Amino acid sequence: MQVWDELTRVREGVGVPTLFGGDFNEIVDSSETKGCVSLSQSSILFREWMDFLELVDLELVGRKYTGFKEVVKEEWSRLASIPCQEKLKRLKNPLRNWNKEKFGVIEQKITEIEREIQKVDELTESGKENDCVRQEAEH
Repeated sequence: MQVWDELTRVREGVGVPTLFGGDFNEIVDSSETKGCVSLSQSSILFREWMDFLELVDLELVGRKYTGFKEVVKEEWSRLASIPCQEKLKRLKNPLRNWNKEKFGVIEQKITEIEREIQKVDELTESGKENDCVRQEAEH
């Protein structure tokens, strides 16, 4: 709960809309896990904390983001004696590195996908898309 307390102080201190991102490793709704009938006490407290700060839970799909939690946890522990705002600043580089390792260079991937879309558009305009679809179906 130490992180929750620090984030509460940050939120109350800034007086403007605030975004907190991360995996807090708590289930906020029983539908998030199979076979869950009721929430644990820590989940209930977390939900109450979210309600108090008027936070919104953005559902993440899949397990892509589990490494994020480990990076934050490790860095947060390593920086235990540093004020919260400084910790948040110092998380920037480790999270940037994790993002590059996990997802690669997004701009490059976007460019590659845009090129593929351009090719499909060109095939569609030339009427050759039916030939490509037929060739794919034959393989």
